[in-house]
Formats: sequence, C-alpha cells, structure tokens
Amino acid sequence: MELVFNRIMKFLLLVLSLFFYTKSYLFSLLLDYPLAKKGVLLIKQKDLLKKNRIPLSGEWEFYWESLLVPGDQVNEKEKGFFNIPDVWNNKVYKCTKLTGAGYATFRLILILPETNKTYGIYIKNLSSSYNLFFNEKLLLSNGVVGTKESISKPFFYPVLGLIENPKYTNEILLQVANFSYYRGGPWNKIFLVKLTV
Repeated sequence: MELVFNRIMKFLLLVLSLFFYTKSYLFSLLLDYPLAKKGVLLIKQKDLLKKNRIPLSGEWEFYWESLLVPGDQVNEKEKGFFNIPDVWNNKVYKCTKLTGAGYATFRLILILPETNKTYGIYIKNLSSSYNLFFNEKLLLSNGVVGTKESISKPFFYPVLGLIENPKYTNEILLQVANFSYYRGGPWNKIFLVKLTV
C-alpha cells in the first residue's frame, strides 16, 4: 500500500513540476517582447537581436469616434488607452459600453534603436477597415474607413508596408472602422519587422 502511495506522489510531483515549468516557460515567452505603456513603445537593440518580428502590443492611445490624421492636435480630454490586440466590444469609454460598431483612432509613439535600417509593418488582418499612418505617410490601408456604415467598407487581407530610414521617435496612427462585423477593433497583432541586418 505504501509503495502505491509513493508512486502516486512521485507521479503527482512530476505532473506539478511539468505544469509549473511549462507555465513559467510560456510566461517567459510572453515577456520576450517589450509592451507599449501609455502610448509609448521603446524597442531596444537586444529586442531586435532576439527576433526579427516584434508585436506592437500594449497600451495605445485611444480616441473613440475620431479619425485623426498626421498633424492633428490630440485632445487630451478625449484620450483614453486601449490594449492592442483586442476588440472594443463591451469596453467602457466615458461611461458608455461600446458595441462592435464604430470607429476610432489609435496612436503609438514608437522609439527605435536604429534609424539607418529598413523595417516593415505587417498586419495579417483586423476584420475591419483601417488606415495606418507611419509618421506622416499612409503606409497601409484595408477597405474604406468611414464614420458610418454607408461609407465604410470592410476588407481584410495581409499587408506589409516598408519603412526606410525611420526616425528615432516615430508616430503611428491607426484609424479603424467597423460597421459590418460583430467584433470591432484591432483584434489581431500588428508587427514591426526588421528587414535589413
């Protein structure tokens, strides 16, 4: 009886050890990339040495029912924060629970370690229409972004936009509109891709 008990305990200990090892390994993978905080993402040289593709994930500035373009002044009173990737369904903005329908601008300040390289921004799809501006240039677009259903058209396919010789401090504006699908918002990861060594 004692022998069976010892074997069961060893087996349970092994299972628990594997569980905690796997959990800590997966957790370390999640922390393998920097996350944006309060609308700023700092990419360090060591991040680019580890991987050539870094998700632009974390807290982006969020402007609901606003389609900002480069050069627009941001209204600090209208600013919120939104974790990308995610949907805006059921999020609360100014005491209002959001549905899948609507439009917004997301803003990120991206700080890069090297400016003499070629990078790319890759989006698999967002299941909505969007425009992505990098600094003052429209870099990526999918569908037609609009403020109402009659002028907004969704379209989704993977896109990669090239960025040559970016600045040290860069602004990304992402306009997203959704009036066609249940889920709205940038629910898929957006990646920075290092294209030159």
